[in-house]
Amino acid sequence: MRTNHLQRVLSLFMAVVLMGISTFGFAQPPHPSQHQGHNILTSITVTSDIDGFWLFIDDILQNEQPAKSVRLDQVPEGEHYLRVEMDDPEHHTIGQLVYINPANNRFLVEKQRHLYGISIGRMVPRPEVVMPLVVQRNSHHQGNNRHGYRHANVMPAPPVPSVPMVMNAEEFQNALGRVKSEDFESNRLTAAKRIVNNNYFTVDQIDQLCRLLEFDSSRMEFVKHAYPRCVEPTKYYMLRDLFSFDSYKQELDKFIDQQQ
Repeated sequence: MRTNHLQRVLSLFMAVVLMGISTFGFAQPPHPSQHQGHNILTSITVTSDIDGFWLFIDDILQNEQPAKSVRLDQVPEGEHYLRVEMDDPEHHTIGQLVYINPANNRFLVEKQRHLYGISIGRMVPRPEVVMPLVVQRNSHHQGNNRHGYRHANVMPAPPVPSVPMVMNAEEFQNALGRVKSEDFESNRLTAAKRIVNNNYFTVDQIDQLCRLLEFDSSRMEFVKHAYPRCVEPTKYYMLRDLFSFDSYKQELDKFIDQQQ
């Protein structure tokens, strides 16, 4: 009796062990997420308040006909070379390296006097053209559109310009402090000029330095001196707000025209 009972216990134990091995043998590892490794896609809208344009992304033509507003969908997040060719007699071309993501995907083509530029823009209610991003165009399609494809074939894409490194944030704050430490206007102007001579600056940095000067005459002298050291010459017109009198604003406009 005791032997039979022991045999039943051993049989039950072996059955449990075998079930465990079987279950372990068929266990499946978890599947990786289906989105793992996929690029984040977003949209980009480019708008012009002046003329229509052809839009190029990474030197690939997007819209076959010129338009004043274009929205592209399925654009991978990251750095892209954005270029527009205006539908005007001179075919002005503006190119800029931009970082596109859902929070930075609206761009405005603007013109101040005869200067063109691309800046962070606004969303238009209904773009003229809405289309997915074109990533490649077949060569046998080229030439169908006289204007847009003429640009793609005849005009080689300009290389991304090498932009000098501007003064970093920490160095710039030190520069501001150096200018502020001067008690007299003339000394502040001299200190600001010396700093500009050996560095490169954005328009915003030049604006901040200029606001440490009190008089329009000093500010005008400084912005003229700083122009060759600015990495954003197409945005130099934004410094007009520094001046209280229209005569100085007009002088700045004339100066910018002469530099161009």
